[in-house]
Amino acid sequence: MAAAPRSRVAAPEREAEQESKSNPIWFWVALLFLLAGGGIAANHFLKPKAQFVTLSSQGDSILSIAFSSDGQTLASASHNNTIQLWNVVTDKPLNLMQDHTDAIAFSPDGRSLASAGWDNKVRQWDVSSGQLIAALEGHTEQVLCVAFGPDSRMLASGSRDKTIRIWNLASAKSVRILRGHTGDVNTVAFSPDGRLLASGSSDNSILLWDVETGTVVRTLKGHTGAVNTVAFSPDGRTLASGSDDDTIDLWDADTGKLLHTLKGHTGAVRSVAFSPDGSLLASGSDDATVRLWRLQDGTAASTTLQGQNATINSVAFSHDGALLASASNDTTIRLWTLSSIH
Repeated sequence: MAAAPRSRVAAPEREAEQESKSNPIWFWVALLFLLAGGGIAANHFLKPKAQFVTLSSQGDSILSIAFSSDGQTLASASHNNTIQLWNVVTDKPLNLMQDHTDAIAFSPDGRSLASAGWDNKVRQWDVSSGQLIAALEGHTEQVLCVAFGPDSRMLASGSRDKTIRIWNLASAKSVRILRGHTGDVNTVAFSPDGRLLASGSSDNSILLWDVETGTVVRTLKGHTGAVNTVAFSPDGRTLASGSDDDTIDLWDADTGKLLHTLKGHTGAVRSVAFSPDGSLLASGSDDATVRLWRLQDGTAASTTLQGQNATINSVAFSHDGALLASASNDTTIRLWTLSSIH
């Protein structure tokens, strides 16, 4: 990803300097604590004004966000049926696509964008032109989630019809239908090697699928509410899941063993994402906060980012790990500069 613009970095530094003068005790204690490698307690709220840029132009709830693989473009899907592309370097809007979307995903090669929506279809878009490539039909109810395979040739989608479809994008055909959930399929994610697909459902379960055979490898049960989001760690060894039960579970992807349950949110967890190096997990919740969990030595200390005023529907890291984006029902997207947080 291109370096962050001077204005985004310089302004926080100036504000941080001003903070140090107005409140030296807070500033120096926090600075020494962070430099020493200490975690920040879950109830510690960082002052957001020194570490974010706010994007807002779609005028409605932002339901989903995704970074391109080069980190220079951010896509956002709004409740008003638009997809907006943003230049992350300049913070300026690019192409605007009219769509039906509830969820979006960037292809790993950065060339296309997939969207899911209420009309039972999945759409694939050309990022450079903003033009529709294909409309994928097969689901019989609203499509809730989409995810690209690591080679950008395969796409998975989950639906209220309780099924997952695997699509061959070259032919724009569904090549496999996965049945096993007894509720809405809210979230899907491919493992980094593309061999496994994780799915989370309103039936409170997570299923791990063998992509090649379409069979269930294992069933993960632990949440007491609907599973809204799943994400694999970059090394593929850990799966994170967020639920209506306000918790995040960390699972061993090989054995299906529950490793940890992360507690701190006071509302349903809507989105989770690993940082590119796997050391951080971000989560967004109905409690209108973003939490950053430091995953070290079997412990997880969290930092809470506040400032948005409604449900956080989606979180995403840039591919160099420099930025964290959060999307909210308050119609805004925030780009958090992680160097100013940890």
